[in-house]
Amino acid sequence: MAKISHENLIKEINAKGFVLINDADYKNMQSPITIQCLKGHTIDTNLETFRKASFVCPICDGATDFHKPLNVPAKEGFRIVAFDQATEKMGISIYDGGQLVYCDLITFSGDVTTRLCKIRSFIEDTVIAR
Repeated sequence: MAKISHENLIKEINAKGFVLINDADYKNMQSPITIQCLKGHTIDTNLETFRKASFVCPICDGATDFHKPLNVPAKEGFRIVAFDQATEKMGISIYDGGQLVYCDLITFSGDVTTRLCKIRSFIEDTVIAR
């Protein structure tokens, strides 16, 4: 899908009761954007997630007070990494100093060998390298 204009992005976000804060890295549906709900909570998301009918501010919804970053943050203190391992969809939680700093559900595609190689690369490049 083609990139929509900055003006149309603002209109779409405003129509659901949110305000666009930052779209500097916006290139496509999966690119990061930062929005704000009417109560002032800042949310890092992407347009694909935002367009889902079920999208709500996770803080207002009471689902969490955790502000999930788009990328694994740099390590601070003692790090614990937890995996809910599977070869197609893998859950990950990262704790630094006993505090949750990142969590996600990652989907890997391809045959089993390809998926296992992608998982290894993800762990080496994204989790360990940080």
